[in-house]
Amino acid sequence: MPTTSKKMQEVADSFGYQLAFLKSDKELYGVFSKAVNGGWDAARFVAAVRATRWYKAHSESWRQNQQLRYSAPSTWEAKVNEQRASVRALAGSLGISVSVATINKLGVDAFMGGWSSEQLQRALTAAGKGALTGIGQAGSVEDSIRQTAYRNGVNVSDTWVKSWVTRVQNGQGTIENAQQALRETYGASVAPGFTKELAAGQDLYDLASPYMQTMAKTLEMNPGDVDLFDPTIRKALASSSDKDGQAGSVPLWQFERDLKKDKRWMATNNARDSVDNTVRSLGQIFGVGV
Repeated sequence: MPTTSKKMQEVADSFGYQLAFLKSDKELYGVFSKAVNGGWDAARFVAAVRATRWYKAHSESWRQNQQLRYSAPSTWEAKVNEQRASVRALAGSLGISVSVATINKLGVDAFMGGWSSEQLQRALTAAGKGALTGIGQAGSVEDSIRQTAYRNGVNVSDTWVKSWVTRVQNGQGTIENAQQALRETYGASVAPGFTKELAAGQDLYDLASPYMQTMAKTLEMNPGDVDLFDPTIRKALASSSDKDGQAGSVPLWQFERDLKKDKRWMATNNARDSVDNTVRSLGQIFGVGV
């Protein structure tokens, strides 16, 4: 005689489950049907459920929340909506742009799985990879990396920056790690003579400041127009070696001397004054009034 729906519901109730919950998975419902037809007690049914792939594939949190989904659907929906609001807020604070559908899905996944804030952040960052908004935490991390790149004479690609932003948000690296990589890997190639200082955490901009100041003063340039990307500065930082063949920068006195060979120097007041002084000195030597 076929088992009636009423009988199925009664057995489900005696086992402490909603019938709709047991029907939500084919394997789970198959075990339940055997239990009803075989007259199993609750202990035998629970043991059989624990041996299923369904049970082993889901965490305790997921299984409990799946039961809540069918025993108290309004409560389940309210809790999921709270989690979705948390996902939306976290995405905003991290500066990650994701679709409504993604927020809804992550809200369900996070609630069902009982995710920690770290797990949610990793999932959100992965879902929004390549879709950073430039605001929030992501924007702050990106700004810090780009500023350090500038201060070390590095033209860094968007791909490199976004890769590091993602690593920082996933907890797989820090801003400091990214900054030091810029100094040691790229800054050192611009100025091999400052390798030790860069490895110690100094920015090339500070180390090269005397060169930039000398260039601005000698060629009478706006100091703000001289930076590490100027070809003259880069050449000075990279084109010398000491007596032992070790990489270094052009000595500052030599750099200033070389600047006076630059055609731009001849257009400066410094150059005109120097020429006038030379002429006067020659006039005095030869007794000629100038």
